Amino acid sequence: MNIYLVIALFFILLITILFISRFKLSYSLVIIVLCIILLRFCFFQINQGTQVAITQFGKVIANFTEPGLYLRIPILWQTHYMDSRIFTTEDVNRRLITHDGALISIDSVILWKITNPGVFLTAVEDNYSEAEDFLRNIVSGNLRSYLSKYSLSEITHRNPGTYQNESDSALTPLIKDTNKIMLGREQLLSSIVKNSIVNSKKLGVTILAIYITNIRYSPEVEPAIYQRMSQQSLREAAKYIAAGTQKAKIIQGKTLLATEKIIAPAQKEADIIKGKADAKVAEIYGKVLIKDPGFFNFWKTLYIYDQSLPRSSKSLIFSMDSPIMKYLKDYPLDGKDYAKNTKGEK
Repeated sequence: MNIYLVIALFFILLITILFISRFKLSYSLVIIVLCIILLRFCFFQINQGTQVAITQFGKVIANFTEPGLYLRIPILWQTHYMDSRIFTTEDVNRRLITHDGALISIDSVILWKITNPGVFLTAVEDNYSEAEDFLRNIVSGNLRSYLSKYSLSEITHRNPGTYQNESDSALTPLIKDTNKIMLGREQLLSSIVKNSIVNSKKLGVTILAIYITNIRYSPEVEPAIYQRMSQQSLREAAKYIAAGTQKAKIIQGKTLLATEKIIAPAQKEADIIKGKADAKVAEIYGKVLIKDPGFFNFWKTLYIYDQSLPRSSKSLIFSMDSPIMKYLKDYPLDGKDYAKNTKGEK
């Protein structure tokens, strides 16, 4: 409570006492009630988190932003209470084209507060929704104006000097520009906030901060972007597959060569052993067949028939002059003395 308010209360109390001393009790009560009502309309209170704009005949004449009890002229002065706390406004799906030709959509959050209640009341008539619309237009215009001058890598990277793998955006895998970041998103937003504060003073508000919450490609180009991502991934995969196949061929060639070096001597030794074995078998057959040429002819005839006749046939028809019939005709039923009957035949 200021000194002027104390002086005003003192004079009002003094006048009330003078009136009561001159009139009867009934009149005095009426005067006291009227003084209380007058005091009620002569003062207004501002609590923490609120502020007031005073108007006289629709014109703003004063602003009160500090908590306390203040004096006013009843009827002539109108009080308009406003919130002095920080407001949060979301601005979504703002599209822009970056310097390198990327069509992106940006979501942002705006932190602001009313710093001049009189100007705010004059500009939007205490309409917070209308004020938020004005702020969205101011911020989106500055975002489009500033960010369109820079590449996508500058926007998606938070600080200068960082590279692609340090970006916190979902678009990082698509960014081809891996050069050193000169400014970064934080410095860009700082410049945008400074310019937005100048524009927002016309509304009686101050923008405290702007945060970009999401950066993505515009829905119109997302299918083409994802198609390009797929093709790029396939090309990268083909490179790795080709390199792997080449290395596999090299390894297979070396393995085959090492295998041949190991197998060749063993195969040579095996062929030598097999040749010696075949020679030994031929030698044994020769010795046996010399002793009984007729048995050899009989065995050879059966072998030829076994190799030449079809396997599916269950019966065979021979002529009487067939070579095999000669052996069957002369073969005794008990199987004995066959060597005697065939001795000397060729």
